[in-house]
Amino acid sequence: MLTNDNALVWTLTIHSFDGKVADKSLTREINNSYEADESAGNYTRRIVPPLMLAKTNAAKSKMRDEFNAATHPHHGKGSRTGAKKRYLDVKAIIEQHSAILDHEADHFMIQYSDWIIRGGPEQYLKKMYKPNLYPEASQIRQRFFAEYSVLPYTVPPTGDSSLDLTLVEEFEKAQLKEDQLVRTDISNRIHDIVSKIYQRLISDGKFRKDPFENLSEKAELIKTLNIFDDPRIDSIAIDAARLANTDLSAIRKDDSQRSTSANQANDLLAKLEKLRNTPHVECRPDTRPEDQQSQDIVKPKPRLVLNDSVPTEIQTNISRSNVRN
Repeated sequence: MLTNDNALVWTLTIHSFDGKVADKSLTREINNSYEADESAGNYTRRIVPPLMLAKTNAAKSKMRDEFNAATHPHHGKGSRTGAKKRYLDVKAIIEQHSAILDHEADHFMIQYSDWIIRGGPEQYLKKMYKPNLYPEASQIRQRFFAEYSVLPYTVPPTGDSSLDLTLVEEFEKAQLKEDQLVRTDISNRIHDIVSKIYQRLISDGKFRKDPFENLSEKAELIKTLNIFDDPRIDSIAIDAARLANTDLSAIRKDDSQRSTSANQANDLLAKLEKLRNTPHVECRPDTRPEDQQSQDIVKPKPRLVLNDSVPTEIQTNISRSNVRN
């Protein structure tokens, strides 16, 4: 069986009511007004003010954001990958935010029912109002829920040797793509934070603790997202944690301490660039032992020295690229 023993494939679907309904009469009216075919368009009508759904929409977005933070993009559309050891954590995130979504949906239904009684729809739609546009409250409530599935990252053998060989090739391609997604995702999670810390270290020396605390949280998280056991990711997590624990009072007073921290940040950016651009050795086909050694070598860079004159900007070692979420 082809498998990544460290990974699980998650799918999360969050259902909700968006305040809109399909309107056949509006569709017919618009298509006729443009002398278009009846199939040229299907139109919806907003029947509830967006503000009434603000809290349910916020709960939905928060659930998605927290789920995405605990998992990686997956090459399969609509899916995410996560470390097997984080199964209970991801499941708890979904359950916790499902409860929040339920709470906000119940609150919305109270508002909705009261709004209907007070003639809210007539005031909102004016001449566009039609009683049959508004579903029963129970029908709307049923639309708010989240569901998920989780599967092992496996491809079982079929018993057909030629088909199994094809599956092996497809699985290896998928692993390469997955590795790219993981490496890019890890890099993106901390690149901006490290870059901002670095730029501040080489400029005016004024520091806030927020980016360092944020980096500390990210460092803890990325250690648990290393589904390919890539030692470079573990090394980056260690370096990020070390940078996050910088003594801010010391670097405010001592240029040599600030120079040391700036070099740590610069080295971390170099590692992130290498991680983004170089596949993990175990995911590369026909990899020889010497490839592992060459992959671990980081090209030396000139060290940053801060004297009386501090450069306002030094080119960082990594450029951000756009990544599909």
